[in-house]
Amino acid sequence: MLWVAKKDYGRDRMKAKNMFEELGYKFKIVNNNFCYYGDDTINLPDIEFSLKYDTYTYEILSNHERIQQIEINIKLHQAIHQQMIELGWIE
Repeated sequence: MLWVAKKDYGRDRMKAKNMFEELGYKFKIVNNNFCYYGDDTINLPDIEFSLKYDTYTYEILSNHERIQQIEINIKLHQAIHQQMIELGWIE
């Protein structure tokens, strides 16, 4: 499988956390969900992982107001991930 089971956060979560931080994101927990957000000087979208619904949300903000929110479920994510493998972008 391409995703980590809900209760198996261990080192896999820490790897992702470090990758997000290298991109300029900060980590916090909001309503029992993992949230990565860009600081105000870097124009990055917020990304929130819902542990309850097995989805993640990509939010585009402007002046702290949501312009657009896109929710991605596991099946769509796996299709996107598989396409990137087939294109040779990732292994």
